[in-house]
Amino acid sequence: MPVVGADEEQMSVSLGTVFLLNSAALLLFSPIGHALGLSQTQFGLWAALAVHDTSSVVGGARLWTLLNSAAKAGLTATLFLIGTGISRATLRKVGLRPLVQGVALWALVASLSLFLIHTGVVF
Repeated sequence: MPVVGADEEQMSVSLGTVFLLNSAALLLFSPIGHALGLSQTQFGLWAALAVHDTSSVVGGARLWTLLNSAAKAGLTATLFLIGTGISRATLRKVGLRPLVQGVALWALVASLSLFLIHTGVVF
C-alpha cells in the first residue's frame, strides 16, 4: 500500500503524468536551451531542476550524435506509450485535476528555474 494511501487509479494517473512530462521535456528542452544560448552547465542545471528523472535528463542532453538521437527517439516513444496508457475509465474515476496540476506545476518549475538560470540568479 502506498504511503499516501493512493489507490491504483490515482497512482496510474500520477505515473502517467510524469512519463508524459518527461516525453515533453525530451522534445522541448534541447531546442529551448539552444535558442536561449544556455551553456552546457546552465542547460544541465535547468534540466536537473525541471525534469523528473535522470534518464530523461540524460536523454535531453545537447549531444547530437546519431546514437544519442536514436536513443532519445526510443526513450521518448517508450515514455509516451507508457504515459498514454492512462485509460479514460481511470481519468473518469480520478478526474483531470491531478493531470492538470502536474502539468501546471511542471510548467511553473521549468519556467521559473529557466528564468533564474538564464538571468544569472542561479548559476
